[in-house]
This record gives sequence, structure tokens and C-alpha cells, in this order.
Amino acid sequence: MESFGVGNHIKLPGPSPSQPNSYAFGSVTYKEIYDDLKQKDEKLYTHNGLLSMMQKDMKVKEKPQRWQDRTADDGVFDVVVTFEKRVMDMVVQNLQQGENGMEPCMVINIVRWTTGLYLLCRMREQAYTVDAVSYTHLTLPTNREV
Repeated sequence: MESFGVGNHIKLPGPSPSQPNSYAFGSVTYKEIYDDLKQKDEKLYTHNGLLSMMQKDMKVKEKPQRWQDRTADDGVFDVVVTFEKRVMDMVVQNLQQGENGMEPCMVINIVRWTTGLYLLCRMREQAYTVDAVSYTHLTLPTNREV
């Protein structure tokens, strides 16, 4: 399981909706983002969970990745899950253009973020417990169970 951004910059909530924190893909690490947010307003970014999120991200990978910068050499995906229609459209457009040699895959957009978060957590839990080659044992609840 991997995570990516699709825009030109990494945008994180700032002190107001009109003042997001913006960082360039490829040149900034999660540690640098963490230090910057902590220096700007430790209390705010602790309260809204951004510092905690950056600490978790630092344990997974060094820096944020941009979807459009991937190539076929980076591996393939069977399924891509998005949480905004705009993001889904960008992923699909990138796959259709074939500029980076990525293989076609299923793209799912989940509108209700609470449902999506639950499903992703279930997928992640089960992905660690099933055989890496066969995901046929991966079971997700239906909408009625969520």
C-alpha cells in the first residue's frame, strides 16, 4: 500500500482555509515539513493532527510522492483508491495518457471519507495477513455493514 499526491504542490491545512501550507514535491522530506509546521505553530498543528500525521509518515517513507512522477519501473497497482473526484479524474487521465508507462488498473473513488477510511484500514490490516501474491482472501464489508 502506497500513498501519493496528484497536484503540483503538497498542500496542507494552514491557520485558515485561504492560507494553506504548500511544499514542492520531490524536494522536501516529511521531517522538514514536520519541523516547519512545528516552528510555525506547534499548538495548532498538534491540535489538528498534522504533526502526528507527519511523524507517522516519517516512519513509512522519506518524502511525499507525486502520482504523475511514477514509472512502470516503480511497480504496478491492481487498485487505486481516491477520496475526491478531482483526484480520481487526474489519476485516470494520467493512466489513459500512458506517459509514464503505467499499466491500466481499477480506480475507485470513495465519496464518504469515513467509509473510505474504514475500508482502507481494513484493507491494510488484511494485506499484512494474506499472501502477498493472492489477495483473494481480502474481504471488505458491504455498505450495510459500515
